Amino acid sequence: NTKLFHVVNPTAQAYHFSWVPQGNPSPAWRCTTSSGMILAGKRGEMVFEFTPDDVGVAESFYKFKIDDTSVDELFLFTGSVVEPVVTFDRQRLDFGAQLLGGLCNETVHIINYEHLPFSFNFDLMSMGGAGEIPPGFRRPVLEITPMSGLVPPNSRTPININFSPAEEKLHNFNLLCDVRKKPNKLNLNVKGEGDAVHSKIILSEEMSEMGSGEREMVSSKGGVNYLDFGAVHLNEKLVKTISVHNTGKFNSDFSWTRSVNNPMLSIVNTNEETKKGRMSSVGSLKHGEKIVFNLEFAPVTETALEGSFITVTIAGRYEYILQLAGAGVRPALHFSF
Repeated sequence: NTKLFHVVNPTAQAYHFSWVPQGNPSPAWRCTTSSGMILAGKRGEMVFEFTPDDVGVAESFYKFKIDDTSVDELFLFTGSVVEPVVTFDRQRLDFGAQLLGGLCNETVHIINYEHLPFSFNFDLMSMGGAGEIPPGFRRPVLEITPMSGLVPPNSRTPININFSPAEEKLHNFNLLCDVRKKPNKLNLNVKGEGDAVHSKIILSEEMSEMGSGEREMVSSKGGVNYLDFGAVHLNEKLVKTISVHNTGKFNSDFSWTRSVNNPMLSIVNTNEETKKGRMSSVGSLKHGEKIVFNLEFAPVTETALEGSFITVTIAGRYEYILQLAGAGVRPALHFSF
């Protein structure tokens, strides 16, 4: 901001002038024509610049002097500064609970109500390291696009914020955004929660010596689950029951695949809520629900299950491998005649 005015010399003689600061002048005010010569019958242009750094009132006293004369006048230069009206369109952003590694996107806007453009820049430190990609994941926990830019006059600029949690915990970020010539940084509170898929698979089977028993299957990270049907006589049937439980907060999909399509090993849906019969290879479980199916081994010819396996996949990435064993055998029956 520049203040211009003129001093007229109506005499027939040139005069030398000077501006002398008085007291403790504000650094916001600066005289760029601190001294000079005004020719006879001419006028001289005086220039004062006002470049404030803080919000408030800035004052400076200057004395105008003309050499070899009694002209000695005191001037007060004053200016006030108001904070630019640049703000977010909202102060809080809550992503809620999201699956680990999943991606959720929201858009906020920086609004400029002034007639001048203002540049902005997000403080990377306020993200608390969330802008880095965690090991084993494809994207950072928090991603802001763009991190810096310019908001045009009387306009708004969209800011895209991606949230992709990598840990099961609550996240709370107070993002700071520095706007040029604005003394206080903009603040945007961003919250979100990371949650994993929680599921379990239970095997129920008849045990000849101890009756029925149950055991929980381990995921592929923990090893392989062995299901042994033993020796089953031809035209008989042995059943093992497997139940898939969704104990998490989210609905999750499941699927199963077989390494070998043996027609004498059937996967049968036993749920009352759905039609019983051969089970589809894919399905969905709401949180808190379970689905039950039977593995039925009913050999009609001599066959072996060794080397085959069933893979149950939860939410597309959590696998349970069921290694199968067993054989269909003929009864050891001989006639004496």
